[in-house]
Amino acid sequence: MMKLTKILTSIVITVLLSTSCGHIKKLNNFFPQSIEAPALRDSIENAYWKYDNFQAKFSVDYESPDGTMNFSGTLRVLHDSLLWISISPGLGLEAVRMLCTPDSVKILNRVDKNYVIGTYGWLQKKFSIQLNFKMLEAIFATRLFVFQQYNGQAFPAGFRVKDAPNFYSLQFPENITTTTQFRQLITLRKSDYRIIKTDVVDGARNFALVYSDFFKDSGFQVPRHIYFSFIEGAKFYRINLTYNRIKFDRKIKMPFKISKRYRRLMIED
Repeated sequence: MMKLTKILTSIVITVLLSTSCGHIKKLNNFFPQSIEAPALRDSIENAYWKYDNFQAKFSVDYESPDGTMNFSGTLRVLHDSLLWISISPGLGLEAVRMLCTPDSVKILNRVDKNYVIGTYGWLQKKFSIQLNFKMLEAIFATRLFVFQQYNGQAFPAGFRVKDAPNFYSLQFPENITTTTQFRQLITLRKSDYRIIKTDVVDGARNFALVYSDFFKDSGFQVPRHIYFSFIEGAKFYRINLTYNRIKFDRKIKMPFKISKRYRRLMIED
């Protein structure tokens, strides 16, 4: 079995990369934008959950070339500030705890009694991706996120819209400033502008993030299931996450105390 720290890191990277079981086909049936970008952005943002914090109990089915694994966990998010994850593989015993801030990533391995403290730069170097705290929160909260390959633009210039009977699909342009072909596609439910899928192609790498089986909680549309996948040749990671319970704007705690007996694993930022 893989070390728990590697498992958690792989899961986080899969989530952050977000993607599809197959390649994104060339999309010839898109036409230039027919909806003004500000109006479209406002409609998408109006569908967001409105919260100061939320917490969720979840279960996960995880698959990779190393095998399969099932576990449960707790997610707590303080908007724009903190994201806390606790993972329990079985019997209710916590194995891994993670704390993310806008500037840092901390992973505590209770099984091997070690920990890691790094920045998003560490993850970027290790996995050759660009990511940040806002992207991580957006994925769990079903918000729009745009990869940094587009220089932080909310809607990159030249995006296209496909108007299907029940959906809008937004195709962001290929980014010619990167060394590989990079393209992002977002699918919205036309009835309420809820994001239901994000696809990304980055050269030979393909990613997908799919939200499904929505239910209403505290007036918000919440997906019961979130599916993540990352595929590159024979390498793949697949995650099926189920929100078993979610609560908004309750009192939450995010403890992250590191015992002096734990060994710090040194990494390069």
